[in-house]
Amino acid sequence: MKWMPMGREYAQEDVRAAYKQARAFDHIRVGATMLFARRFLTVYYIPYEDIEKIHLYAGEAVASDYYTWQLVVRAVSGQEKRFTVETEDHAMALLRGLKQACPALPLGK
Repeated sequence: MKWMPMGREYAQEDVRAAYKQARAFDHIRVGATMLFARRFLTVYYIPYEDIEKIHLYAGEAVASDYYTWQLVVRAVSGQEKRFTVETEDHAMALLRGLKQACPALPLGK
C-alpha cells in the first residue's frame, strides 16, 4: 500500500501500526490519534490535530431516490479530500466513532 499524509508525515512503520489498530468503518478507519481513508491501494492519513474541518456530505445520486455519502476532510494546510461512505448507516456510525475517538474534532463546523 502507498501511504499519503494529509498533514504531518510519520514513519511508515508507525502509520501501519496505527492503521492496524484503528476501527474500520467501510474504507475509513478511526484510530486513537489519526484518521485513515483508503482509496484502492492508497491510504490517506491525517492526525486529528491537523484537521481544520470535517463533515459529512449527502448528495443526491443521479436519476435515483437515494443519497451518496462522503466524508469531507480539510487539513489545516488547506488540502481537502472527499472519501465515499457506503450507506447512511455507515455514515452515522462513522460520526459516532469520530466523536468517541476525538471529542475535540471540528465536526461540521
